[in-house]
Amino acid sequence: MSKRPTQTDRAAEIGVALKVLQNWRKLGVDIYDDQAITDHLRNIRKMPANVKERFLPKVNTEKVESEFDLDQLRHELNAAQDSNTARTIKTKIDGHLNLFKAEAAAGKYITRDEARDEMVRVGTVFKAAVKRLEADLPPMLDGASPAQAQRIIGEKCDEVLRAMIEEYTKIETIG
Repeated sequence: MSKRPTQTDRAAEIGVALKVLQNWRKLGVDIYDDQAITDHLRNIRKMPANVKERFLPKVNTEKVESEFDLDQLRHELNAAQDSNTARTIKTKIDGHLNLFKAEAAAGKYITRDEARDEMVRVGTVFKAAVKRLEADLPPMLDGASPAQAQRIIGEKCDEVLRAMIEEYTKIETIG
């Protein structure tokens, strides 16, 4: 039967100071269980500087499209039993907020006001095109056969649609 290492040896194996290891033990962490150490490191606020790599929590490096579920985080925050859990949830919220701010600064998002202004601009262009159709079509259709009228209306509608496409492509440049 193998003998357990001393706390000093275990602290050196993990890469932390003896006092840190003793504090973890007081918190109820099984300091001789590698998985318990890794789980504890995943949940603490400040990672000790020299922790050996095999004890570090694994980080998912795959790009994951995560949904920011505010209601879920609100529920978790309300259900938090202790301040550490509440702090962890607050850190998640702050992280999402900082990520959103960085993405907004990089132009990935726009404000509601900017989106509204762009939609008003596009709507104004569309309204002007319809008004132009109302003014242009009656004289063009005067005396035209049904086939000619259909061709003229089709050409004018295509012009309006092209103008709308141009305006919608301009939306990509806002922000």
